[in-house]
Amino acid sequence: MDLSGFDFLLLYGTGLFSALTGTFFLKKFLDNSLTYGIKSVTNFDPLQVAYLRGGVKEVIKVSLVGLHNKQNATTTAPNRPSLTSIEALLQKKLKNNIRPNTQIYEDSVFLEKADQLCKAYEYELVREKLIFSETTQNVFKTLKYLYYAVFLGFGAFRVITGLMNDKPVLFLVGLMFMAVVLIAPATRLSTLTRRGKRYLEDLTLTYKQKLQNFSEKEKNKQNTEKSEDSNTNTDYSTHDHYDNSAETMALAGLFGASVLADSNPDYGFIEDEPKRNHD
Repeated sequence: MDLSGFDFLLLYGTGLFSALTGTFFLKKFLDNSLTYGIKSVTNFDPLQVAYLRGGVKEVIKVSLVGLHNKQNATTTAPNRPSLTSIEALLQKKLKNNIRPNTQIYEDSVFLEKADQLCKAYEYELVREKLIFSETTQNVFKTLKYLYYAVFLGFGAFRVITGLMNDKPVLFLVGLMFMAVVLIAPATRLSTLTRRGKRYLEDLTLTYKQKLQNFSEKEKNKQNTEKSEDSNTNTDYSTHDHYDNSAETMALAGLFGASVLADSNPDYGFIEDEPKRNHD
């Protein structure tokens, strides 16, 4: 049945509104993560949180901090932990020079190995309802392409036939433009669930003061070390790298490894890493 221009516009607009509204409620339905309660912020895994914030590349950056701390620890330090799997991979890749370069982020083989090692973090985060599974994310990607195909496809066909028959198509073009603008954000699914977002917010609030304390302590230490002889300074700095390893790892995992460089020049190599876009 051939719909009139007004009827087609009404059907098109109603269909678009219904699809986007349905997608909104589908997101709400699938994200029931807060029913599992609020996750505790004590004793968190810095590498897991780094993966939660930014994926594999954030884990690599935080692992560079851990490798740096362990390489600068004294050989007599008691109970020194062994290298994590990511740190061992980095050590093998970078040899004894941990200063990163763009090659580690452009090496597809290296990134694939790192990604495989991070699967354990992804599995645990999905299990704890902190991130959406890849399957769930693919559902919304499929919906996006489906909506574009349906609404732009039918709309374009109607515009072409309208122009061929000298019919007005301005309102339809406006609706198609609205579809282009609204479909992408409506079908975009954040990697984090509401529980995951709340977890990061609680971590940030809890450790914000610790970050400030760390910054003040490092700056005061640098001022003190300037007045000491080089031998004393080297020994003090080496012990400090190991003693504060857990603290620096926690801060790097939560706030990003680059924040350490703002307070301690020993972590300045983090700033040499290539910039990347955040979702």
